[in-house]
Amino acid sequence: MINFNALPETQKLALFAFGEPDRIGTESNLLIAAAMADKPHISSLLSVLVDLLESDEMTDDDFTQLYWNIRSEINARMSRYEEAHLKITGELCEEYAWKGMAKLRFLGYFGHEQAKFTMKRLAFVERAMPDPELQRVVHELVSEIGIMIVFNPEDYPRVLRKSRRFLEYADGEKAEAKAKANA
Repeated sequence: MINFNALPETQKLALFAFGEPDRIGTESNLLIAAAMADKPHISSLLSVLVDLLESDEMTDDDFTQLYWNIRSEINARMSRYEEAHLKITGELCEEYAWKGMAKLRFLGYFGHEQAKFTMKRLAFVERAMPDPELQRVVHELVSEIGIMIVFNPEDYPRVLRKSRRFLEYADGEKAEAKAKANA
């Protein structure tokens, strides 16, 4: 059975974004996202996760429990982001910090050098997400890219580079923290 605590952060985030209580639905969503990923390592990560889910001998009830554990952990983290923002600024923010980070991650994972292909990929990704809040975040990102390429097309390559640098930093920072914890 899959050990919840042993799952890497990227796999937890993938299950949060594309998961649903039904294992087969989750596997289908992950395969669609893998097909749309620009980076081979992202496609591979999602495909490996599907293989892990297919080969694991957990029951449907165990999978549903895993799904809800991941949702609970990520939702608690998002709440902490919102609370931190409130403490720092003294006000609630309509555009919570996690949404900005989610947009950077989605653009970094599914972005293409040509904005029209990025928009097409993100449209597929949006439909593969069962969570309405994440669908809304991806939809907003597609709209922002569309507006950008009409009014400021020169900004798109800079924004894409920024999202990829964010992923390198975020994933690298997590790898360092995990290595320190295991040492």
